[in-house]
Amino acid sequence: MFFLMDIAYSFGFIPGIIRACFGNFWIVGPMTLALLPMAFLFNWQMCLKGREMFSEENLMLRANISGFFILRIRLWVDFAASLRIGLYFTTTELKKRAGVQNECSS
Repeated sequence: MFFLMDIAYSFGFIPGIIRACFGNFWIVGPMTLALLPMAFLFNWQMCLKGREMFSEENLMLRANISGFFILRIRLWVDFAASLRIGLYFTTTELKKRAGVQNECSS
């Protein structure tokens, strides 16, 4: 089920959000778009908390709004792709090339 949900998310939901931003609500409706500000605020809160932790350790965090958006979108797409690849290897029982081999399995 996760593999099918991830395919639907990657090839349906992400393009659907992009289309909905231009007024085409074939896949994603107005109620879904209404959740985007809440997701933005949640991510912004995480960023503020990270900034607070950085300042406690005397580290510097730049204020880069465009980088914030690009990073969030990039991670969103990349994690979905990584999950699809991992699930493909798991469901087809192909051997993975990277990582440590389990010596206990036969």
